[in-house]
Amino acid sequence: MCNGHLLLDYDKNIPDGGTGITSDDVTYGVWDLEGSFTLESIITAYDCNGNSSSTIKNSTKTLPNQTATNSQSRRFLDITNRLTHSMCIFYSTNMQLYLVNTASSYANTPAEYKIQFVVTASGATSTLNSPAVIKGTTGYNTNPEALYLLTPYHIAVSFSSSTGSMDIIVNGVIIASMLHAGKGTANMAFSMDNTDCYIGTINSSSGEAATRKQFMGELHELCLTKGYQTDFSDIHTLVPFYETLLLYLRFEEVDI
Repeated sequence: MCNGHLLLDYDKNIPDGGTGITSDDVTYGVWDLEGSFTLESIITAYDCNGNSSSTIKNSTKTLPNQTATNSQSRRFLDITNRLTHSMCIFYSTNMQLYLVNTASSYANTPAEYKIQFVVTASGATSTLNSPAVIKGTTGYNTNPEALYLLTPYHIAVSFSSSTGSMDIIVNGVIIASMLHAGKGTANMAFSMDNTDCYIGTINSSSGEAATRKQFMGELHELCLTKGYQTDFSDIHTLVPFYETLLLYLRFEEVDI
């Protein structure tokens, strides 16, 4: 999934209420979400830096090395954009989840991804960032390699409308938490906006990867459920509760 995305089209899924405005539409699924929620995904990140020093550099999961003569590499992401590339996992107007490269150099250094969780509720927007948790490790030689491109990660984010808590959970461990800036004395108002949602990008335009926040990697599973959750029974596959499930997608075939 280096140049693809999935559009959850609002107009093609939600019946018009008859007045031409969205406020009276008959919403369901993703667009029926109000209050607390949990978004889970299982992903394998690719290396957007173009690590140039290790055996694993030849993997198709790593961008070509950034050189003056490598026009193919530069057309996709130039040097500046590589070091700040934000890869969208899920995008809606009021809630987003990204992997953001935080590496300080592209030379002989694989991308290092932090997780970024954005929520707009009660008229305020808060952004929670984790430390860099998907990053290179010593591999086949003394230089760091993007061995993470061989490893699926369970990434979950959760928001509580009652407490205002925002949490990022990786492989079952909470790695970042904060209180939302809009938290007052009452429950916070959160709802999905009546607009399109995207998986793997922030829009359907044909613009540059950096502008579209193109996801580079494999998205194995994704689900969105009602309710605040930070404990998960399995980090190798998603097992959401049917009663609270709003969206579940599996992006690969499985032999039965």
